[in-house]
Amino acid sequence: MTMTDVRSKIKVNGALSRELVVRKGLRQGDGLSCVLFNLALEKAIRDSGVSMRGVIFNKSTQLLAYVDDINIMVRNPRVVQEAFIQIEKTGAAD
Repeated sequence: MTMTDVRSKIKVNGALSRELVVRKGLRQGDGLSCVLFNLALEKAIRDSGVSMRGVIFNKSTQLLAYVDDINIMVRNPRVVQEAFIQIEKTGAAD
């Protein structure tokens, strides 16, 4: 129901644009958008090859991710860049 007949206007410098009909995607703040984004993020992280098992106490990298935030905790600063590059490459390929 929240995705049918969606219309929007854009406000720039106090002036409203003409009405736009939204035919694709989800509205920002829609409950479904978080779920779909989490599914896509989960796939990108799994496909990246960055290990998600264990905790930072017994491995060199740990990821915490939810919606649009990813925390990469590492023991070696070089590993942050490597993990980020792998996740970025995988996410861009999908």
